[in-house]
Amino acid sequence: MRFPAMRLLAAILLIACAALPAAAGQVRVACVGDSITKGVGAAGGQDYPSQLGRILGGEYTVANFGASGRTLQRRGPGKPYFGDKYFNRAVASRPDIVVIMLGTNDGKAAVKADVFLADVKAMVQAFTSLPSKPKVFLCTPIPVVGDNYGISADVVNKQIVPLIRQAAKEMKLPLIDCYSPLVGKDSFIPDGVHPDGQGAAIVAKTIAAAIKGKPETKTTDAQAAAFTGEKKDWQGYDQYNFEFDGRKCFVIAPKQAAAGRPWVLRARFPEKPAGDVELLAKGFHVAYMDIAGMFGSPAALKHWDAFYKEMTEKYGLSKKVALVGISRGGLPVHKWAAANPEKVACIVGVAPVCDIKSWPGGRGLSGGHGASWQALLAAYGMTEAEALAYKQNPVDLVEPIAKAKIPVLHVYSPQDEGVPYEENTKVVADRLKTLGGDFTGIPIEVKRSSIEGNESLKQLQERIDKKNPKAVARAHSTTCNAPVQAAVAEFILKHAAAK
Repeated sequence: MRFPAMRLLAAILLIACAALPAAAGQVRVACVGDSITKGVGAAGGQDYPSQLGRILGGEYTVANFGASGRTLQRRGPGKPYFGDKYFNRAVASRPDIVVIMLGTNDGKAAVKADVFLADVKAMVQAFTSLPSKPKVFLCTPIPVVGDNYGISADVVNKQIVPLIRQAAKEMKLPLIDCYSPLVGKDSFIPDGVHPDGQGAAIVAKTIAAAIKGKPETKTTDAQAAAFTGEKKDWQGYDQYNFEFDGRKCFVIAPKQAAAGRPWVLRARFPEKPAGDVELLAKGFHVAYMDIAGMFGSPAALKHWDAFYKEMTEKYGLSKKVALVGISRGGLPVHKWAAANPEKVACIVGVAPVCDIKSWPGGRGLSGGHGASWQALLAAYGMTEAEALAYKQNPVDLVEPIAKAKIPVLHVYSPQDEGVPYEENTKVVADRLKTLGGDFTGIPIEVKRSSIEGNESLKQLQERIDKKNPKAVARAHSTTCNAPVQAAVAEFILKHAAAK
């Protein structure tokens, strides 16, 4: 029977007031849910509420109010939990803590976000209105790993789980992530929906940690969501190619993640070496989002904001990331670090662009690059005059990096004809040092004799000499391929491991 809202609330209060008191001093925990909470799939006494009670100990009394086939939605594709006899029993228990894990059966049909969220909030409010004023925890459903019992894995995993997260955030409720710890643990969910005793144990431990208010722990491989996308081999490691926030991305995963799940976010020329093999061997993830044609514009930085959130929140990578930018990649790494200093472990620039007037603008010692200059103006939405007056280049944004004591390493060539040292790295280095920042430079000397016998390079050198006689043709690209990868990896390992 479905009650109007006021009649239902009155009934709840009457039932609650009539309930018998629990043992003195015990904290009452009500586990609200469907067949997963009830214990379908687990042996007797191995359902998650039973295991939760054993973990929490004698200070708590844990009651199982799970009911098979129940939905969170009041008008969903099955029988609603709200207003059901199991719901009424949970209310009557006068709980001090309510753990709600529902939504799996709602995966039998696509959900409407606004309707689903409204029903979540209605259920939560029904419990928070009780005289016992319980603390309510919202749990995400566990992963559905096979379309069974009419339940769609896509609907649960891609629609309902995010909606539960959203509801917890909007209602400012503690969220218990029961989804991530079981990602990749398909053997613990033998029928694709219900966890066995081992899976239920993981759920119980996760919920117990939340109830006891234990400090947040580092995410482990078993707890983090599994990477998806096109899988390929990269020098013996798994690379996952996918699209996120409208941009092409990839993540290369180590064989075993290091403590804290450290990672590197690379900008531009990801195919050029930057200590990747050494870092992967030490348990780092290597990630890339293609924002190369955006030249570190505000829109590019917003893409990185979204990517960072995805990597840290969904995949459990470290909250401190090492940034690596080659050539024009120097623009986003320095600019994003300046805007997010608390999220950056260290910065590595390899022949990095630090001032758009130098490159691609070509307004100093560099010859610049006309097509790239026009592309940059379009990416920023600026006129040429505005770009030349622009004061948000890496050379202008040194102070927040210095203040946060973010270690900075630049690999550069003093003979760089494309991105001259004097206009880029030297300015950043001098300003960092003046402000008490942490800067390390690795200069790569390039001799002009290295281009002898190449007529095209000789002609290029002649054009360069008219503007910058100290520069050497192709010094910029030579720096990018310089044999300094071990030093780069050592720097990142020193500053980004276990952050």
